[in-house]
Amino acid sequence: MADTSAPAKSNVYLAVDIDWLKEQLELNRDAPAIFVMIHIQQRRHKVDGWPQHGVHDPDQVAKGEAVMDLLESTSNVRAVFHGHNHNETGVYISDDRRYFFDSHVGGSWGAKRGYRIVEVYDDHKMISYQIDGEAEVVLNRHELPGA
Repeated sequence: MADTSAPAKSNVYLAVDIDWLKEQLELNRDAPAIFVMIHIQQRRHKVDGWPQHGVHDPDQVAKGEAVMDLLESTSNVRAVFHGHNHNETGVYISDDRRYFFDSHVGGSWGAKRGYRIVEVYDDHKMISYQIDGEAEVVLNRHELPGA
């Protein structure tokens, strides 16, 4: 779980501390799958079809792209999960990595309230699906790349 916290009402969306992230990925280098949770997307907002509300300060954009490079060069990172974007319930793919946006669990606006499930099977097949917790229906379902 990577920290992207900033002071309240600062309107600064922070990039992950890349040194910390490198250390965590290295500690788990032998794991068959790593799932990364990052509240703020690291890709610059509204670029190449990515949703708004990503990093946007020029200094943070460069740091965020370095984080993206690290995630995409770490072979056992299978998926990255984002919050923050209350209207997003989809997946974006970059360099074969899945970046999931999970709308919101609380709050008073945005997409349906719900949750995401990740299933990992004995044969290393992995799927993720999102549930609309109010209607109790599956919103989307995606396979994740294996080893």
